Amino acid sequence: MAGNGDRAWEVYRRMLPPVVSGDGEIYATEPYVYSEYVTSPDHPTYGQASHSWLTGSAVWMYRNATDWLIGLRPTYRGLLVDPCVPSTWKKFSAVRKFRGTTYEVEFENPDGFNKGVKELYVDDVRVTHLVLPLKCGICKVRVVMGRR
Repeated sequence: MAGNGDRAWEVYRRMLPPVVSGDGEIYATEPYVYSEYVTSPDHPTYGQASHSWLTGSAVWMYRNATDWLIGLRPTYRGLLVDPCVPSTWKKFSAVRKFRGTTYEVEFENPDGFNKGVKELYVDDVRVTHLVLPLKCGICKVRVVMGRR
């Protein structure tokens, strides 16, 4: 939300299960699943996870990634395009289904911006607003990051 995509990615990445666990042998649950807790350094089984698949963390991490990093955020008016990514992400893409439309979105970030949409194209037509139109079927979107 502060617009620093490098920092946002750093924080997000540090919260991923394999990073939290540090050691897959000690973690003892699936390395791709959020667990209810991981024992602290003061515990005899430091780093061990427990009660996997019981937390709602996965959906919130998914929403953080799609809504705030990739920046395809649902609003009342439609799907808002507002990426906030690391400067090293020069190209990335996403497919997002929203209100009967499948958006196939290609992002270009040639100058390494963290945030900002310079140009937005919907089905090869340049648009000036950042809320994608609602229509049935497939909508091809191209986003060029930068300053307007």
